[in-house]
Amino acid sequence: FSGGALALGGFARYTPPNADRFNIGGYGYFAPDVISFGDQTEYYEIGVRGGYSIIRDGDVYLGLRRIEAKYKNVGRLKLDSGLHIGFEFRFQ
Repeated sequence: FSGGALALGGFARYTPPNADRFNIGGYGYFAPDVISFGDQTEYYEIGVRGGYSIIRDGDVYLGLRRIEAKYKNVGRLKLDSGLHIGFEFRFQ
């Protein structure tokens, strides 16, 4: 089986006023059957994370996410879930 999707969604990030280097965020993306291609009929990704700004436009973060997709004749598959770490640059 193979396929892909054009997922729609968004990301929100909040920095508390008294902790200007720390931030928390969350995101969600979803693609129903109408914008999924090939054998894929649905896709979703959700996650939360906490970060620390090491430079003005860059964070190191620790997050928790879950990614699943649904395929014809196969059903729903978990593609990824669990903790992850990363680095994010923001270009303004």
